Amino acid sequence: MDTHQKHSTREKTKENYSAYLDSEEFWNKRYSSATSTPVFGELPRDTLVQQFPTILSRAKKAIAQGRNYRIFEIGFGQGRNCIWLLKQLSNSLNEEEFCHIEFVGVDISGEAVSQTTKLAISLLGEHFVQQNMKLLHDDVGFHDEELQHSNIEKYDLILGFFIQFIQKHDILHQKIEHALKYNGMIIINGYTPEQLQYNTGGPQEIDHLYTSTMLKQEFPHCEPITAEDKIEQVEHPRKGQAAICTFVAIKTK
Repeated sequence: MDTHQKHSTREKTKENYSAYLDSEEFWNKRYSSATSTPVFGELPRDTLVQQFPTILSRAKKAIAQGRNYRIFEIGFGQGRNCIWLLKQLSNSLNEEEFCHIEFVGVDISGEAVSQTTKLAISLLGEHFVQQNMKLLHDDVGFHDEELQHSNIEKYDLILGFFIQFIQKHDILHQKIEHALKYNGMIIINGYTPEQLQYNTGGPQEIDHLYTSTMLKQEFPHCEPITAEDKIEQVEHPRKGQAAICTFVAIKTK
């Protein structure tokens, strides 16, 4: 085998493995083997915790206007972020107000849907889950029904934590922006290209990674509240340092 053939074979093997890492099979296995200790831990992202007072204020304002406050999360995994957020809203709103909170999430893993549903029922109650939550088992990003153009300006808040499973993230981000209501809020955390220096998680393909500057460009109708790249100390999926970008913005156009 000549050098060109060896290189082509290595690239094909890398491509196939990358596709496997983004597959339902991979995530089902990973989540099913991590029921006692979640893959990404039990605690929510710090970014979400920091933004909760703003989220609560915006939810109360929407409810006072007589409408529901609609939240969408892409790739919710084992539910650490969405369930924490919904539980905090439940604790901060009265029962009637909380009935105006709606949540929709999508994940490629059926195991994720199953685990998050069970967790939601145990912490939020079966009635809320049945009436106010929709957890979709779908191919996240391009084909899921909640990001189609028929759902333009549908959500008050969209969450995307480490959703770097596709190369053409600019297309996904365009769909996210379309789905966000005017004056809606978006919260994204992701690995930057600098993450390739560390062994603490994330994709190994640089095309899947992005910086806060790139996100500013890919969300042209949003005004950033926070847009920064920094090195964080993380515990999951592997302990150590990680290069993470934070993008919090409001749709203003």
